[in-house]
Order: sequence, then structure tokens, then C-alpha cells
Amino acid sequence: MGKLRLVSKAKTMDPAKYRSILEILREARQAANDNKVYWDLDSDEQASQTRKDFLYVAGKEGININIRQLRKSKSLIFEFPASTVERSRMSGDVYKKKVLETLNAADGPMKKSDVIKQAGLSSTTWHFRIRELLADGEVIREGTRGEAIYSLPK
Repeated sequence: MGKLRLVSKAKTMDPAKYRSILEILREARQAANDNKVYWDLDSDEQASQTRKDFLYVAGKEGININIRQLRKSKSLIFEFPASTVERSRMSGDVYKKKVLETLNAADGPMKKSDVIKQAGLSSTTWHFRIRELLADGEVIREGTRGEAIYSLPK
């Protein structure tokens, strides 16, 4: 039988490379007018490893960023989400309360997309919570599919 071998998960990076990547990330964040900046890779750079390096430094520095490779290209896309507040897990009741508060503050019935945007929900969260709210009679839906609007019962 074999034996257990432990290897540290801690990533090490040359301090000069770390500082260089950090400076690039800071510059990119400032230059991101439409929340997207492109990083063109050198011919010898591997996209996946470069992406991991950027994400490692961003994580250590608390920089909220999404990085993906542009298809059929030697470029990475840096996206700086508008909200830099980290989302934490919330219970379903908290999300249902956000939907109810959003509908309560509205001047009239609202479309799904408007509720999602104003309440700060994902589509998946919306799907689960609206089903519960409709079943409990806390929200009323008028119309079907894309034409549906939501409101509170009178």
C-alpha cells in the first residue's frame, strides 16, 4: 500500500513578476471605460497560465475581476464588474424579501428583468424565489412568458 504525501498548495511567484502584474491590473482597472480591457499575449505566452497568474494576484489584492480568453485570439479580456462588493451567500428568505421590497417600491407591475436588476438577483435565484412567492400568494403574475408582469396582491 502507498503512503500519504502532502504538498503545500501555496503558490509562489517571483516578487518582481507579482509587482508587474499588480501594476498592469491597476492600470487596466483605471482604463476600463466600458468595463473591458484586452491583454494581448506574447507569442510564447500560454493563455491559461497567464490568466491564472493575473487571477492569483487579483485575488491576493482583493481586485474584483473576471478574465477570459478571447476565442481564436491570443488575447485575454479583463472585465471589472460594476459592483466591487463581494457577494456573500444569503438565505432564500432574504432574496424573497428583496423581491417583495422591490415590488412594493414600484409604481405598478414590473417585468421580470426590471425586478432582477433592481433587486440585484441572478436569473437562477429569481426562478426559484418567484415560484415560492407565487405559490404562497405573496406575488401575482399577469400574462405569460416574456409578457408577464409581477405585482403584490392588493
